[in-house]
Amino acid sequence: MLLTNVTEYHQAVFPVGGDILSHLFLRYYTDYGLATISFLAFLSIGFGSYALSRNHASSHVAWTVMLIVISFPLLVRQATGTKPDILATSVVILCFLCAERLLHRPNLRDGLLVVLGLGFGMSIKTTFLAFLLPFVLVFACLFIKRHGLGPIFQILKRSWLPIIFVVPMVLVFSQIWLFLHNHNHWGHWAGPTGFVNFHRNQDGLGGAVANLVRYGMQSLHLMTPADVLSEWLSGEKISDLLERAYELVLYPVIGDTGALWSHKIEPFELSDQSWGDSENAAWFGPFGFLFVIPALVYTLMCGSAYLRMVSIVLVVYAVVLSWQFPWTPWNCRFFVPVFAGGAGCLGHWLTRWQTSWRLKSMQIVALSILVYCCAINQDKPLLGLRPLMQGVRQFTHVPGLIEQSIWVQTDWGRDRHYYARRYYGNNRVKEFIQVVKPNARVAVVSQHHGWLFHYLLYRPDVNFIPLHVKDSTGKALSTDMLEGFDYLLCINLACDEFFIPEKHELLLEYKPDKQIWEVPLGEYVSPGGLIRL
Repeated sequence: MLLTNVTEYHQAVFPVGGDILSHLFLRYYTDYGLATISFLAFLSIGFGSYALSRNHASSHVAWTVMLIVISFPLLVRQATGTKPDILATSVVILCFLCAERLLHRPNLRDGLLVVLGLGFGMSIKTTFLAFLLPFVLVFACLFIKRHGLGPIFQILKRSWLPIIFVVPMVLVFSQIWLFLHNHNHWGHWAGPTGFVNFHRNQDGLGGAVANLVRYGMQSLHLMTPADVLSEWLSGEKISDLLERAYELVLYPVIGDTGALWSHKIEPFELSDQSWGDSENAAWFGPFGFLFVIPALVYTLMCGSAYLRMVSIVLVVYAVVLSWQFPWTPWNCRFFVPVFAGGAGCLGHWLTRWQTSWRLKSMQIVALSILVYCCAINQDKPLLGLRPLMQGVRQFTHVPGLIEQSIWVQTDWGRDRHYYARRYYGNNRVKEFIQVVKPNARVAVVSQHHGWLFHYLLYRPDVNFIPLHVKDSTGKALSTDMLEGFDYLLCINLACDEFFIPEKHELLLEYKPDKQIWEVPLGEYVSPGGLIRL
């Protein structure tokens, strides 16, 4: 668990409490079922959002809120992925549910669930700390104001044995051991100092304000169908109009403040060929901007003490993220707790609109968005996106609608090398499997978040040893460092800088003939190779 030899720093310095759950499947050397944990988290978020809103609204409103939450495009797409944000969000909802019951009636079970939930959340993502601190502070103030400290001492006195049993679990969950290791080995509790500074907002509160503006613009996510309709009616995409508004009105004011890269390197874009139809670019659809954000503001001013606590915690969480981390286009995943965790606030707000036709209209729209997001996902589409949109515009069938389905592309899931081919641009994983001898020792050098997953999965007999990122600098790989290895595997790195003709044999070599932005997805051949030592 305390890694030192890694190809990328993020492999060693981030918590893995959520990722490690996938080992339930990987231990059998299969990638079938890897998204099971994420899908279960998706279901728990749906049921939890109903429970949160049911405490403040009728069953019809709560049902509507649940449909709205489970239709959030980002949430739907994370339900079939492996990113841990959806799991952290389920923990946020658990904490809010238990906190409300504790405020109503202090009891041991809900208290332990809150403590365990907060600990488990820290073991999933470092960013969970931005939720934990305001939640503990605001909830503690509200609890003490309502009940005082008496119930806490009574529970500690009556039930000390279960509490003692839970303490070691919380300490393991808390990641204190990982943060101490990071500080001792890498120089900072969150990782190497340079790595941490690179992923930190360097512009202070000014950067936080600029980032909140950018995230606010991105959260106005009307989705690709709205773009298609507006382009068909007027010849202009709504997303293009919003991008131009940003460049003409907002960018001259905020510039590149708070952003990780300049506008020239990473421009502010809402859509290219689609508007948030991938896991990395999706936000929360029209309901997120038009319903959840106003609901948080409304309950902040007019809600009960508990709902105000929820609003304060979620708003502070969003502000802290914008303040601490620089803006990048794919930071959308950090905000899943804000939009899903606000289900109770949304239920309270929708009671003002509690008429049958309004609720039914919202339910129909939410179900339509849910079906669309399940079918249209750039990473794993049920239907080809371009043929579908072209067919809608022309009112005719366009070839490729079925052929571009992920099921057709992967031969109904039997082709397990599909994503490796799309990532690398060729069949190098299969070639590696055929070339490398059994039980070999393979040194690995990599950059740009190179994928090791497929190599590890399909050759479990091979002993892969990542070389320290600081030492992966060409000829700096000394003979002593490679002593005892049979091969050197290069991922997203050209082998030229490591290859010495007198000593080595170049078995596989891959070089791109075009830049990555010049070719369609899956056709770029990333650099790499395999050297026999």
